[in-house]
Amino acid sequence: MSKKSVMIWAWVDKEVRTLVEKIAESQGISISEYVRQLVLQDLDKRSIFTTKLKEAVKMAEGMNNQDLEGASGGL
Repeated sequence: MSKKSVMIWAWVDKEVRTLVEKIAESQGISISEYVRQLVLQDLDKRSIFTTKLKEAVKMAEGMNNQDLEGASGGL
């Protein structure tokens, strides 16, 4: 995770908060960590990370191809 974290707020009713507190406590984690894990799991299910990873790989491959072209002297 990036060192530059930002906060995401959400309003829930008291019953939801109580359930979240109990679940987080049973897992030995904070409410913040529990909600963070839920967000990350949802993004993962939506293949957000896979898409971002593929974009990064394509970008890196493009940079490597440019390096190879430059090193070959444009042959």
